[in-house]
Amino acid sequence: MRKIKAYYSAPLFCLVIYILITLSSLINIPYDGSVYSVLSFAVLQIAVFIIPGVIYCRLEGVVSMKDLGFRGFRIQNLALIICAAVFLFSVSVLFGLAAGPEYTQRGAVTDVTSLSPQSVIYITVIYCILPALTEEFVFRSIIYNRYKKYGVFCAVAFSSVLFSLAHFSLYEVPEFLLCGIVLALVYEVTHSVFASISVHFLFNLLTVFSQKLLTDAAGKAENTLPFVFLFVSVLLIFLFLSLSRAQSQLEYDSVNIHPSKNEKDPSLQVRTRALLVSFLSPTFLLCVIYAVVAAIIRMNNGA
Repeated sequence: MRKIKAYYSAPLFCLVIYILITLSSLINIPYDGSVYSVLSFAVLQIAVFIIPGVIYCRLEGVVSMKDLGFRGFRIQNLALIICAAVFLFSVSVLFGLAAGPEYTQRGAVTDVTSLSPQSVIYITVIYCILPALTEEFVFRSIIYNRYKKYGVFCAVAFSSVLFSLAHFSLYEVPEFLLCGIVLALVYEVTHSVFASISVHFLFNLLTVFSQKLLTDAAGKAENTLPFVFLFVSVLLIFLFLSLSRAQSQLEYDSVNIHPSKNEKDPSLQVRTRALLVSFLSPTFLLCVIYAVVAAIIRMNNGA
């Protein structure tokens, strides 16, 4: 059986995921903090992301777990993971400050102190752990690696764009796009999807439990300039630290990891052609159109 080119099959797979996300939003799961609701949401996430992903991998002939990035990362990369998560959180807070008090991340918690331990666990699983696991499996393990054969730039670009479109929010596309780029680069540097899952989880955790508090506090302040200055400073510091740790990892790889003689980087001509063909791929354009229409409908419905 002749395999379909990655720049056709990967967006088609994402389109299926987008449709399943839309259908899953029609299922009413009671968010009451019970074990039943957590298990129901977990099953739904598996049905939307994991099962289609496994089927797609089987069809594409992906049999090795290492091909999907299921490998450990060096303990030294913990610093990179934390720095990348704090950097993304700082960016998210600045987006919130720019948008005003009406902007809040979906699922953000206002008063953490009023939550019971059970509610904290429930919120952490639903909004932090499960999205990190399922989304990284789809967009880094699968999508990134499907485009990787055309070069790192192509893999980062398309996995990030498809990731940002999956959230069906036109206003938040820049934020999710940057988030996708950072997660993809962490994955590329560490060679481990567990590293990008960790960054995604920490970012979700910071966002869910503190972003709305910070945004509301800034909205009540007479002058938001100190908040902006603080988070711009944090952003720049942790961007510098992230790049520094990434550089250390790349230097380590250059000395300790020797590429196989059978592995060859695609030529510039091949990478350029793949990039152009990918952007013009009918399946990719269908993904964009579907995501934009879904975002407009969602916005009109006040979701």
